[in-house]
Amino acid sequence: MTRWLKFSAVGLVGVGVQLLALELLLRLHVHYLLATGLAVEAALLHNYAWHRAWTWSDRPGGKANLLRFHVANGLVSIASNVFWMRLLTGSGVLVEDKLFATLDTTVRALHPETRPRILVSDTVGFIKKLPHALVASFRSTLAEARDASLLVHVVDASDAAFRQHMEVTRKVLHELEAGDSPELLLLNKADRVEDAQRTALAEEFPDAVILSAKRSGDVAQLRERIVAFFEREMVDGDLFVPYTKGRWVSEVHARCRVLAESYEADGTRMTVRTHAAELERLRVAVGE
Repeated sequence: MTRWLKFSAVGLVGVGVQLLALELLLRLHVHYLLATGLAVEAALLHNYAWHRAWTWSDRPGGKANLLRFHVANGLVSIASNVFWMRLLTGSGVLVEDKLFATLDTTVRALHPETRPRILVSDTVGFIKKLPHALVASFRSTLAEARDASLLVHVVDASDAAFRQHMEVTRKVLHELEAGDSPELLLLNKADRVEDAQRTALAEEFPDAVILSAKRSGDVAQLRERIVAFFEREMVDGDLFVPYTKGRWVSEVHARCRVLAESYEADGTRMTVRTHAAELERLRVAVGE
């Protein structure tokens, strides 16, 4: 058996060791963060021991090799949701060489910012046959999925098994009582898909956004789809802000999307897009 097959086999068993250790520790009521750290360490030690005895039996060992293994392990599999958060919000989020290091939800404003602001929440991903104890531990973290106005479901379109992955995600969402939330399907990595396959995907998923994160135009298209979703129930209207109430101009900019703005003899005339209730509140405030 070649070295890479041995490496893959050990890694696969290591994943099982980690999940089993985590479920056992949670059943023993160990604090979640401590249980996660211990489970990760158990998997690392398991993998290192088997690699030393089997995969790398022809190489010298030592504490230095163990340290390097700890540092390097997992760097290849940085979560794609971190990448998407940076693209959509223009800000950095935590990147850590640990399983579930980004378990805490990250919230950023959509970039460039909209008015009213649209907040993007990044939570953990989904794992097939997730242990029930682990699902229970995720409930508070994934509460945003249940409360979200829109779920952006990111799928690797170049993966032949992506339909099964979609089903796993939707089953977990139903377990978390978030299965009925509005969803925007995002078929990513279109640059790795043949033209014929891309056409077939567009026919199979007509409401999906098919794109590549490497193309700035595609990311802009996704942003526009998100903005359009939140503006679907908004209305356009006119506001006239007298100069005596000029402080309300900044308030309008903070709460509305300003489509047009002009200055007249007695005040500022603005055409805005916002929710009907917000528009009425502003009209009352400026004395219309």
